[in-house]
Amino acid sequence: MMLRIKSPQDVGAAIILIVIGLAGLWFGRDYDIGSVSRMGPGYMPVLLSIGLLVFGAVIGLRAVTVDGPPIEVGRWYPSFLILAAVLTFALLIDRAGLAPATFAVAVICALASTDVKWKQAVALGIALGRGEPPPQGRLAEGQFTAPVLIELAASQNVDMPVSNAVAAILAGKVTIDAAIEGLLTRPFKAEE
Repeated sequence: MMLRIKSPQDVGAAIILIVIGLAGLWFGRDYDIGSVSRMGPGYMPVLLSIGLLVFGAVIGLRAVTVDGPPIEVGRWYPSFLILAAVLTFALLIDRAGLAPATFAVAVICALASTDVKWKQAVALGIALGRGEPPPQGRLAEGQFTAPVLIELAASQNVDMPVSNAVAAILAGKVTIDAAIEGLLTRPFKAEE
């Protein structure tokens, strides 16, 4: 009797979980596991890897018993562009300085949106790179989503100082230099 896949998305999720679980077991094989009372450095990686394998198996079984949606075609380029922006910033910050790095990040991140306009992305990049307030009414994304993010974080009592600074810069309330100084001079506190 042949098993029929009823939920391709669950099969994909199961495969990913099982591969990550097997990789965790493989890479953690040389660490001492220890015991429950004296855990070694390999105890938690092995435990988490086994958990991933169990979840993968359960989801895999669900894939052949419960009808589910097909795997949709993903859009990889936005994720790739955000990663490229982070790497670009890391490469440019020491070599070219803050202004060119900020310009590059703003333009690359803006291009991750499907409805971005080149002129808006470049205007935002130039303004942020120069340390000027961003051009009002002509911004790509961010200007409208940043305040929503801050409001959501506040409603959940989540402190997001970098996002607060970005929202303040985009709203024209502070300069980039003032925002950076404010972030760097924040008092240290323990994470909750």
